[in-house]
Amino acid sequence: MRTDYLANSTNTLPRLGGATSASVGVQHRVPAIMLATILLLSLIGLSPVAFSGPAALPDTPSGSGDFLRQASFVIVFVVLAWHVGITRGLNHLLRIPISFVVVLGWCWLSTLWAVDPGISIRRIGLTTLVIVSVTYAVRGMPSGTTANVLIGTFIVVLAADWISIPLLHYAIQQPDEIEKGLAGDWRGLHLHKNEAGAFCAMALIVFASAANRARPRILGLLAVAAAAGFLFFTQSKTSGGFVFVAMLIGLVSKRGYNNPTLRDVWLLMAVCAAVVAVSLDVIPYDLIDAEINDPAALTGRVQIWPVLMQFAHDHFLLGSGYGSFWAIGGDSPIYAYASDWITTIFEAHNGYLDLQVQIGFIGLVLVICLLVIRPLYVLFFQPLRGDVSRWLICSVLTFGFLHDLLESSFLDRANPTWVIMVVMYILLEDAQTTA
Repeated sequence: MRTDYLANSTNTLPRLGGATSASVGVQHRVPAIMLATILLLSLIGLSPVAFSGPAALPDTPSGSGDFLRQASFVIVFVVLAWHVGITRGLNHLLRIPISFVVVLGWCWLSTLWAVDPGISIRRIGLTTLVIVSVTYAVRGMPSGTTANVLIGTFIVVLAADWISIPLLHYAIQQPDEIEKGLAGDWRGLHLHKNEAGAFCAMALIVFASAANRARPRILGLLAVAAAAGFLFFTQSKTSGGFVFVAMLIGLVSKRGYNNPTLRDVWLLMAVCAAVVAVSLDVIPYDLIDAEINDPAALTGRVQIWPVLMQFAHDHFLLGSGYGSFWAIGGDSPIYAYASDWITTIFEAHNGYLDLQVQIGFIGLVLVICLLVIRPLYVLFFQPLRGDVSRWLICSVLTFGFLHDLLESSFLDRANPTWVIMVVMYILLEDAQTTA
């Protein structure tokens, strides 16, 4: 049995009460369909911008959000909870990974001091709903079926993205939109070219993992090429740069675990390189400082960050409360710290800074320890079940960690990058606990 891929369709959950193979197959259909539904809702939603244009989006999003989309997530949750209850027992409804329980618990606690508790509760409610739904779906089927759902859904979305380019006006960002400098960049059916870029990057990783299993092999290579090609045309530099770094780190985790001596040498070399760089003063501090202080650098992100750092300084430990910083109307804290175009955006373009201003330093530390450091430790040092790909999970999660340096997705409700990361967290959790 190959051990370097996520999927192995022969694996099944323990049968319940002498169920036949046919009944087990039927049992997996509901979570598979629901996971695909969650992915589609997060990736393109119910009204893709490419069909109706950005004018269909609210100018100033508030806590109310898209009611139809939220209702869809509620329906998915109810179906999955019902399925878990009747097939696996009511006790399985409470079996959520402890890392998520702790982090979500702090986010719920933060609603007590939130600037707008009502909006905060609705937003953390949707985040919780999505995480729990993904957990039920992924744990309701073998890892091979989860892989097939990811691959199949990604192929459908990517094909629709390519088809949309010659057919739909707004599949390409237009000069009359707010971000005029992005005119000509491809976004397909996605909200923004950066969302399209992140999706293509993660699809590229998933397709690369599955390429050697494809029959004929050319199909796998075509899928990889299609994802890489669309990623190029999105001109999403963040995703385009980080995806290859993430894939390299994933390879290091795989090779390093199989060869601990080699892993230790790599880690020692990394530490030595850092020490030498600092001691010999070869780090280009002037260049870095010039880039940070350039208002045009990183497409304006460096103008956002100092404002949020000031708020973080003033509300260091607790923050503003989950989901209670951006887009809550006139009470949004951003209005007390800025009065220009920064007040018109709805994220920090840095997921870690967004966590700091919303759930404070305590919450940020919990997220980094439980959702960044712990998974990386498991991926580099702990044994995993043989049917789960260490390379795939590490590459996808590392891409998410790096992506959040310049975009915001961590704990962001149904953000597509976050949803796909949650799938990987659950696969990793189960592979480790059953190793």
